[in-house]
Amino acid sequence: MRKILVSLFLVSIMVFGFASVSSAANWQWITSTTDTTYSFDTTSLKDKSIKAPTPEHSQLIYSVWIKYEYTDAKMEELAAKLNFNKPIKYLLNEIEFDYKNKATKINAIHAYAKDGTYIDSVPSYRLGSSFKSIIPDSVGEVIYYTTLKNFIAQRTIYQKLDKLFKDKSNKKINALEKE
Repeated sequence: MRKILVSLFLVSIMVFGFASVSSAANWQWITSTTDTTYSFDTTSLKDKSIKAPTPEHSQLIYSVWIKYEYTDAKMEELAAKLNFNKPIKYLLNEIEFDYKNKATKINAIHAYAKDGTYIDSVPSYRLGSSFKSIIPDSVGEVIYYTTLKNFIAQRTIYQKLDKLFKDKSNKKINALEKE
């Protein structure tokens, strides 16, 4: 009985302790160009796959938030181009990747000023609803491969944890059935 209570206590600490930490963004650098730095929020990787009875009809999709941070010169250029009163320091984009077909779709774009205040968003009807092929040797391809690597690693960890908990639960159920 004592072991069960200690186990429940440790599990609750892990669940509640990690829950508060996981809600904060954790930006990981992907790549940089002369005017833009690209990073992604490791806590935002989400599996959005749609499983079908046959693999050829399944959609293998994940989403992630990408941050585009601009240099001062690029901030001014974007503000002038888009008629904003404030320079754009960074954009947050929610992007979906179809990793079966190596394609991408942008779901949301939000612009922020240097002081972190929200400037504007691109209306969803202007973003389109279909996936587009990822251009080879582009920044988009670098973003795709970097986030895919992390997505697969994250999925593998969750699958191992799920198997571990199922195995432990099955052992405990078997032990209780024997009593």
